[in-house]
Amino acid sequence: MSNKEIKNLGLRNFLISAVVLFVFLPILADAALVPECLGTKKGGAADGSDDIQVAGYCTICDLFVLIQNILRFAWIYIAMPLAALMLAYGGFMMLVPGVSGEKGAASVSKGKKIITNTLIGIAIVFLAWLGIDTIIKTMGGFQYGGDSQFGFWNQINCTAAPITIGGGDTGTETGTETGTGTGPLAGKLSHAQALSQLNAAGINVTSSGNCSDKNNKNCTSLDGIQQSTINEVIRFKNSCAGCTVTITGGTEIGHEAGGISHATGRKIDIDATSQIRSYITNPVNRYTDAGIRASDGAKMYRAPNGAIYADEGNHFDIVAPL
Repeated sequence: MSNKEIKNLGLRNFLISAVVLFVFLPILADAALVPECLGTKKGGAADGSDDIQVAGYCTICDLFVLIQNILRFAWIYIAMPLAALMLAYGGFMMLVPGVSGEKGAASVSKGKKIITNTLIGIAIVFLAWLGIDTIIKTMGGFQYGGDSQFGFWNQINCTAAPITIGGGDTGTETGTETGTGTGPLAGKLSHAQALSQLNAAGINVTSSGNCSDKNNKNCTSLDGIQQSTINEVIRFKNSCAGCTVTITGGTEIGHEAGGISHATGRKIDIDATSQIRSYITNPVNRYTDAGIRASDGAKMYRAPNGAIYADEGNHFDIVAPL
């Protein structure tokens, strides 16, 4: 092989690699291969209506979900596109004899061979993938806390096991917890502290009474709000580009009681504008179906970080993860 041929081969390989990286890297980045690893943080309601799911608590079942996600990604985004390219190449050789530098009959024969081998390869890879996927489903679902029912392509649905965080939440809160930090566990804030952070992030606060009295249900008070709750609203504002985020409910009276509630600073309401609803319901943003809330029938969505957004019509009721 001459130096010129070697250079041409190297250039061709470089261009092919560049195209593959350009096509597949965005897909890989958005593939969500790593599971959310959710655990259930119990609230104070007996029916579990104020339970929340917290991300970052992985089990063996989640390990099997990760393996299954990798297998599915390899099948859908790697094996199938490559097979399609090979089938197209084989068909092109049959339709345009001599394109490979061979005589017409030889080119047709080679094209048929490529197509045949590709179809056999697809069958082998599919059967191998399906077999391994079924084994993973069985082990992950039946033995390690997953949902044992077979779903779409053997989907594993890991059960979010009850967890205890920082001593747990028994439905009541006592003590004098305070804090001015910015971390997710920094404690409770005064109205002025919370308002300062929200205003700095471009988030508005409104009320029908144009007031902030915690003991007036027509006001919107942030007195005693959890830092983690404020962090979640700011996170949402930053991720929902162009959205106008307005707080319509905080720690004031008039909301449902419970350990995870407005009164304890664990919940906050934002105005349900068309922009915000469109953002939350768009699958691209990975807000998944979290079911129906038992207490009022509100449709719930789970954010990628585990926060729960309950659609109450004119506003979203948010429970932030700890």
